[in-house]
Amino acid sequence: MVEGLTAKEIADRVSVSIHTTGTHTKNLFVKLEVHSRAAAVARALRDGLV
Repeated sequence: MVEGLTAKEIADRVSVSIHTTGTHTKNLFVKLEVHSRAAAVARALRDGLV
């Protein structure tokens, strides 16, 4: 996400289905308490996760 990749590009890069990528993204949103990819990236950067 930080690199600006689409869900499809992430799925291809880590050899999983786009559905799996979507599930992980949704779970990440819950854990980070955010509602968008941009907010997730901002939160991860702020918290030193990446």
